[in-house]
Order: sequence, then C-alpha cells, then structure tokens
Amino acid sequence: MAFSTSHKPSDRGTDFFPVSPLMIFPEAQGNFEVYVAIKGQYVLYCKQNERLNPEKRRKLHEDGVDFVYILKTQRHGYDAYIQANLAQTLRNEELPLKERAFVLYSASINTVEEFFEAGLPPSLKRRKLRDVISLVKESLDFLTIPQALSKLATLISCNYGLYAHSVNTLTLTAAVLQTYNPAHKTLRNACIGALLHDIGKMSWTRNQFDRDAARIKALEFEAPDPHPSVGAAYCAALPISREILACILLHHERVDGKGYPGGVNGEEIPFHVKALSLVNMYDRLTSKEQGGAALAPFDALKTIKSSLSGAFDPELFKRFVMILADARIT
Repeated sequence: MAFSTSHKPSDRGTDFFPVSPLMIFPEAQGNFEVYVAIKGQYVLYCKQNERLNPEKRRKLHEDGVDFVYILKTQRHGYDAYIQANLAQTLRNEELPLKERAFVLYSASINTVEEFFEAGLPPSLKRRKLRDVISLVKESLDFLTIPQALSKLATLISCNYGLYAHSVNTLTLTAAVLQTYNPAHKTLRNACIGALLHDIGKMSWTRNQFDRDAARIKALEFEAPDPHPSVGAAYCAALPISREILACILLHHERVDGKGYPGGVNGEEIPFHVKALSLVNMYDRLTSKEQGGAALAPFDALKTIKSSLSGAFDPELFKRFVMILADARIT
C-alpha cells in the first residue's frame, strides 16, 4: 500500500504535528504514537514505546513518505525523545552525513519555532521567522562538516539545554542585527558564532553546570570562567572566520572593560559580538532551560539595566527593548 503524502490531511489536522521520518530514530523507544496519512486519514503506524525498526523505517522511505504525524498531546514525550537521542544520531557514522545534517537542522528549527511562539512578539514572529530559519539553515550548512558535527554532538550530549540556549541566542542575535541591515556575510557569521558561543562548556562537569545555574538564579554575575578561551581553542582547527571566532572568545567581555577573559573594552569588541553578548544574558535570565533564572521579560531587562550597568552597549539595549516591545523599526 502506498501512503499519500502529497498534502497534509485536513481531517483532525489541528490535533497533530508533522515531523520527518528521519526524526524517528531506528531502535529508539519513544513515549508517543506515530501516524501516517492515508487518503486524508491518520492511521497508526507505530505504537507508543514501540521501536521503529529498520524494516518499518525503510518502508516509509520506499513509499515516499515525507511526513509522519504525532499527536500534539504527546509533544512533551517527543521532545524528550529528541533530547535523549539527538547526540547519538549525530555521532552515528553509519548514517550518511547528509541525513545527520538534516536531523540537526530539523531539531534546530523545532527549537526556533518553539522560541518564536513562546518568547517573541506576534508581529515579529510573522515578519522574522522565515528569515531566521533561513539563517539557521545557512549556519548549519556551514557547520555540517564531520569535525564540526562531532563537536556539536558533544555539546548536545553534555547538556541539551545548552544547545537550545545556543539556538535561542542565534535567533535573538539575528533579530537584533537585522534591524541594522548588516552585510549578509556578517549576519551569517554572527549566527554561526551564536550557535558556537558556549562550545567551551562541553568539557564542564555536571557540578559546574549546577553551580552556574545556581549563580544565575541568584543573579550573581561576577564569576569569570575560561570557557570562552577553551571554546576558541576547540574551534581552532575548524575553517571559521575571525567574526565567528570573536563571538566565541569575546561574548563575556563588557563595554566597560570589566569582562573576561581579556578585559577588552567596548571599542575593541565587534558590534555583532556586543549584540550576541546582550541577548545571551537575556536568554539566560528568561529561560527555564539550562539553569536559567526564568524571569519575566520585563524583570530580565530591568536586571540587565540595573545589576549589569556598564556591561552592554546602551544603544543596543534600547534597540533590543524596542524589538521586544514589538516596535516596527525595520
């Protein structure tokens, strides 16, 4: 029987969300059901906690299935499944590099869409989502060489929330910089740098992550750490530009020169890094993931302005507030 996937079925369509069959990993159990679309109807293909064995997966490919469907009520189980299996899939050299790259792309786009839905103003969602998804694709296209994919897999296995934070930071960096109409190459490099900015944390222990989370929740910010320098060293063998490397090395520098690792002052910090640095702190303060402080947006901005006075470019801060307030400045 050939499955019909020429269009998404309308029957009960609001109850399901589509995913690529590549995002259902072989031999991994998932706490959700998998459906296929046949003649406008959703048909159960894989039961909850049933492994999608290679034969079933191959059947989807042979029948040209572009999407399988999961109940929205089981979204939490699917998200947990991705977090548990993504790093292992990226490391699986038996899978073609193109397939692993697609898996990374799909997981990242899912994170971007969830972040847009939960964390950004409605009109910004409509205007910018497509642009940001395009930038995510460009960034991941650049990074899906074996060496870079391996490092991203290590980062994800170390702390999935850290990777989600990196994607959120990419999203916000793009949203801010696009209002200044930078050269596309600079914008792309800033996005790649945002995705890699915390790569130096992949050597952290669980205790280090726990201490960092406690520090952020307590709104304690004076704790220099070598991860920017470590991250720059990790990426030394990758074909990355100075603009990307600056994001990794300088994202904890402050415009008043009191940051780390080098105490670089504002004039020496590239503009795109200043933007990344600001939104990096904002996401840490507002996020519930990766040990974030889970502050409301207003409280996070208030904290940045009061407790971190002198850390960030004041013009960028004003622009960022306008973006979050849904001001049409582009």
